[in-house]
Amino acid sequence: MRLIQWPRGGSYGHLYFENGSHIWGIAEGGSIIRSNTPSVIFSDEAAFQPEFGEAYGAALPAISGGGQGIFVSSANPGEFCDMVEGSLGTSPP
Repeated sequence: MRLIQWPRGGSYGHLYFENGSHIWGIAEGGSIIRSNTPSVIFSDEAAFQPEFGEAYGAALPAISGGGQGIFVSSANPGEFCDMVEGSLGTSPP
């Protein structure tokens, strides 16, 4: 990652790069994702997000349209766990 100068290269929740790339940190839920067209969505601690299912559903059009979705978390029951367990062909305990 190249260096950027602060504050010119960013503001609260945003990082801007000279090549036009933009990293935006958003709150959980589907309303913000649904209103934008991201090329990559990275969600950290997805299992601890009560609104993960809504956010994932809102992200699907961007992902299926050629974008990337990266969802990571440590273990915790919820919609993220159900999604992971379902993709492995197992069911939650």
